[in-house]
Formats: sequence, structure tokens, C-alpha cells
Amino acid sequence: MESKDFKSMMLAALEQVEKLEARDDEKNFRFAVSQYYQFDEFRRLGTETQRVKKRLIEALLPLCGKKNIKDFTVEDCIELCLEKSNNGTPEAARHRMKVLRGVFGYCVLRGWLTQSPCSPHNEKIKAYTRALDRGPGHRTWTDEEMDSFRRYWHVGTMPRLALELMYYTGARISDAAILGPRHIRGERLVWWERKGLILEESSGQKLERNKFGKQEANVPFHPELQRVITQTRTGRETFIVSTYHLPFRSAKSISKWFVRQIEKAGLPVTKKKPKPILGLSAHGIRKYSATQGALNGATTTELMGFMNWLSYDQAETYTRSANRSTLADNAAGKMFRGTNVEHLNNSKHSANADKVEAAPELREPFVSKGIHETVEAAVEPRKVKKNKAL
Repeated sequence: MESKDFKSMMLAALEQVEKLEARDDEKNFRFAVSQYYQFDEFRRLGTETQRVKKRLIEALLPLCGKKNIKDFTVEDCIELCLEKSNNGTPEAARHRMKVLRGVFGYCVLRGWLTQSPCSPHNEKIKAYTRALDRGPGHRTWTDEEMDSFRRYWHVGTMPRLALELMYYTGARISDAAILGPRHIRGERLVWWERKGLILEESSGQKLERNKFGKQEANVPFHPELQRVITQTRTGRETFIVSTYHLPFRSAKSISKWFVRQIEKAGLPVTKKKPKPILGLSAHGIRKYSATQGALNGATTTELMGFMNWLSYDQAETYTRSANRSTLADNAAGKMFRGTNVEHLNNSKHSANADKVEAAPELREPFVSKGIHETVEAAVEPRKVKKNKAL
């Protein structure tokens, strides 16, 4: 009897699945998202990556959750991303485009769509993403801003430790949040980057792997960083901890915390309202670290090794900029070699020397007198000359 009940329940469930699959007109964006969450490729992503992607997708549901997936156009996808890019947050627009590609790519894989409306091969999508890439991105910190932050947050405070950890390792804020004693291997720090992390099971054990094919980040454990860690009350699992002396639960929580520390130091931060302002963020320290390496002579491949990049383009962005400034300095030294400014100022061959000396005296009435007196002083000599000519 029990087996018959179980069999009938299974048949009823299969019928419901068939009905659901048959109702193509009911396949809206919300339905596609619910199925995408069950996709094996999505489930193999790291816990933090899944959480971030879900947060981005859930923000889209009130905007287009009831819309049929077949009714989506290229313009609709761009419009959804424009909401972010027009508010001065091009990075958020890039992330939104990525999650849309993931959902619609899954729909193509299931045969619900013949082509993704936000395919990277579409000319309109290409033009829009190129426009996003031309944006400023995260602002790189300057030497003065780094010094100001260090003066405000002395060694022994958690914000100072966070800054030095990101600077001396080139780590993202999401990686700095999880770095701890377990990542120390001799005189080096070794860890798997959170970005693109995939968990795989092998022989009953969960193994970490990067979906982009990256190896573990492996950088020297700088003596100055060791000194800062030693003089700071760190956590057992992670170096950086919250006010409750616990690790931060997510990359977003530690990012918001660090932005508050930047504001306390009197430095500008990125704001969306009332007017978009491109200020400082945690990622700008990573860019500052790469910039310093390039300015100090690090090659493209050396930067790729330290920052754990796969693309030459990322590293060459910094080395080209550093080489340009170095070449400009060398060119200036050659172009103006032997030029003596004092010699030019004192030269008897300068025909305009007397005029230059007299120029401040001619401008003085315009500063010291009122506008009516100035005009009269300028016009009066002309009247005298005219009378003499008569």
C-alpha cells in the first residue's frame, strides 16, 4: 500500500514537471532565476560568490521578474544596466551585466532561448561594455592620501592593519578579510582568491579551485607587515576582525566598514547621492600597490606574478603609465639640458626686457583704483594727443 502511494506521488510530481515544462508562456525571468540557482555550475561557486550573485539577481526581480524571457531584448538588458552606470557606478553596471549573461546563458543551454539577449558578441552590447571600460573605475590612492590615513590610524589599530595588509600583499578586500595565520607558509603568504572560487568534492573532501585557471596567490610576507600584525590585536582565524573581535561575515560588510574608516580619517569616499562623487575605496589601495611596483621598475610579468593576474593587458596598464612618466622625465632632461633661466632673464639681447619690467606698473591702477577712475585714466591721455594733433 505504501509503495502504491509513493508511486502515485511520483507520477503526480512528474505530471507537474511536464506541465511546468510545457508552459513556455509562463517562463518569466523569476522562473528562469529559480532554475538557474539549481544549475550545477552555479552551485559549485564559492559561498561568498553565490551570495553576491544572488544579491545582484534579487535586485532585478522587482524590475523584470514577471517579464517573459522571450520578450527580453538587447535594449532591455542595456536599460537595466544603465540604471547603475547613470548613477555614477559603472562597476555595479558591469556586475549586473555579468549576472544577466549567466541567467540568459542558462536559458539558452536549456533550449528555452535560441540566443541570449545580452550576448557579448552583440554589437550594441560590445559598444556599451566598451563605454563602461572607458570609465574611471576605482580611484587610485595618492601618496598624500596614504600618508594622511597612516597619520590618523596609527600602528596597532585595525584600520591601519587592513591598509597595510592590502598594500603589502596586493590583495582585494574580500581576500584581506579571510587572510590569517593559516595562510603563513614560512616567509610567504599563500591563499586562494575569493573571486572565481569553486568548491569541488574529491574523495569526500572539498577542494578549492579557481574557475579562471588561476593558481594560489603567493607573495612575500613583508617585514613591515609582520611588524604591524605583531603590534595589533588580531583574531585567531583572521588578521582583521570586527569590533566584536570576530571575522567579517562578507566582503560587503568589511568594505562598508573600511569606507567608514576612510571617512573618519577625513578623506573623500565614493558617494552616489545627492551628486555622484568618485572617492576612495579599498580597491584603490590594490591599484596603488600595482602603481608603486610599476614606478619602481617592476616588469609586466613581475606584476602579473605579484598581483596574480592572468592577462598581460592588466599589468601593461600600469607599466605603460610608469614608462610614460619615466620617458617624460628623461626627455625633459635632454630637451632642456644646458638651459639657464637666469641667463635669459639678465640677457642684454632681450628686446622686451624693459617692457616686462614696466608691465607690473601698468597693471597697478587696475588693481588699486575703481573701475571709473581706471577708465578715465586710460582715456584721458588719448584726448590730449588728439588736441595736440589739431
